[in-house]
Amino acid sequence: MKNRKKQFKKLPSLLLIISFLFSFTATKADALSAEASGSLRASYQSSASDEIEVRSRLKELFFGKSENKNSGKTLYLYPGGDAFGVKICHKGVTVSKILTESAKNSFKINDIILKINDSDISSVEDIRSLLSAVSPAPVTVTVERGGKRMAFTAEAEDIGGEYRLGVALSEGTSGIGTVTYYDPKNGSFGGLGHGITEAGSDRILTMKSGEITGVILAGAIKGECGKPGELRGVLTSKALGSLHANTECGVFGNLSRDAISAYTAREALPIASKSEIRCGEATILTTVKNGMRAEYTIN
Repeated sequence: MKNRKKQFKKLPSLLLIISFLFSFTATKADALSAEASGSLRASYQSSASDEIEVRSRLKELFFGKSENKNSGKTLYLYPGGDAFGVKICHKGVTVSKILTESAKNSFKINDIILKINDSDISSVEDIRSLLSAVSPAPVTVTVERGGKRMAFTAEAEDIGGEYRLGVALSEGTSGIGTVTYYDPKNGSFGGLGHGITEAGSDRILTMKSGEITGVILAGAIKGECGKPGELRGVLTSKALGSLHANTECGVFGNLSRDAISAYTAREALPIASKSEIRCGEATILTTVKNGMRAEYTIN
């Protein structure tokens, strides 16, 4: 048991909690028959100072204590394992599904609608208002597609007494993730363990803003080789923090004061250098049974 604990403390905290359980839904846009869209992964949207800070911390977490060797300081993190809800607002409005044949000639899934004519778009309601004012005249739609900006002409269609573009649209995405660590130095946390991408692709989803909330777990789907498992549950209205970065390594942000108190009651663990990592028995911390955090032994 002592050897197990010693080995556990030598592993980097990012490797202690494998955030392999994740499920998602998409915020529905009732104005334009939006439907559930894509898989959750993430985009990186932050100020220059945030970017430097996150990259600096990630370097320490993945490549060890090279920056601390001269100073004699060791980086300590609180291990996570707690489930949390994720809410992400997209940049602009995203096309989640093509609903009509005519729309197939103009739109593609994952198009981000930036403008209609000369008006900027930030919500589904913006689109509905603009279409009701100009239809049935053709409109010029400016989108971001595959990282490139382009414009084309589209015809609005009368569907159920409202003019629509013939596509399902979403403004945001939500899901469930697992906290990897809490950093007491700056109040930040990392979680999820992978990025949030557009539906059916590996392209990082552009994020305008994000927050994390409490979650009531309803069950889990066991993962298989090549197919990640999922946590199932309902997001609560309790705010636990904000998101400011999404990378291939997961989501990053800051915890609220209430959320921090749960971690400071635990034991902070030192980060091992890359050279200290060894194959062998280790521990995963995650939330599966009864909504409670628990330890699971792995090799």
